[in-house]
Amino acid sequence: MSTPSGEPNRYPIVLAVFAAITFFALVVCAFGFISLFTNLEVIDEPDAGPLVGPSMVAFALATVLISLLRRAATLRARPTPGAQPPSTPDAQSFDAPPSSSAASDARHFGAPPSSSRTPVARSSDARHFGVPLSSSPAPDTRPSDAPPSSPSNPSPAVPRPPASDPSRVPVGWAVLTGLATYLVYALSGAVLYAATTGSILAGVIFARDTFLGPFALAVAVAAFVVALVFAILVIVGGEHPRRPLWPWERDRG
Repeated sequence: MSTPSGEPNRYPIVLAVFAAITFFALVVCAFGFISLFTNLEVIDEPDAGPLVGPSMVAFALATVLISLLRRAATLRARPTPGAQPPSTPDAQSFDAPPSSSAASDARHFGAPPSSSRTPVARSSDARHFGVPLSSSPAPDTRPSDAPPSSPSNPSPAVPRPPASDPSRVPVGWAVLTGLATYLVYALSGAVLYAATTGSILAGVIFARDTFLGPFALAVAVAAFVVALVFAILVIVGGEHPRRPLWPWERDRG
């Protein structure tokens, strides 16, 4: 995706950064409402320290930002629909019609142009150089059992598969982003808690409680929603806005 001037479109990159900031705001808001209505603490273990919870959110934020930036880089590398490569001088030189300089050179040396020469003139030139004329084609010297000659390139051209529709909403990618954020949030907390307490078993128990708690689920849902809205905004915005296609819709053809 590029601008009309040929420069890469920065819209997906800027949108990815703002989407990551929105994810962080959603997580903070969701944690506040969950703690308010359920009377639960984000980190219920008193020996976890003050840095485990913020570090888990930071790792989740980094996961979402990396996923969004990778998606934005893919969209920037994809060519713009309908764009044609510029013609080069070499291609124009091969397509140019033949000039009249060859005919003028032939007249300069006393030879008539090839288009104006009669068959009688061509036959007299051939007798002058000692080339025998033959009205019949040359006999076939191949043996009778020889296989027929095959064309130089008998294999048919393999058609290329159609490119993926850039208007398709990547729901699967959004689901994977939410799942990866869910895993990173819980596993990073388990590793940090195990390092803080010095007990691997305590880290495993912490991971189990985090996986089953509402805060990790809120992180996953927020990541999924942000990724899905980001993909839709990239499709409907930018230099070439299009109507988004959902997975159950047919391709445009």
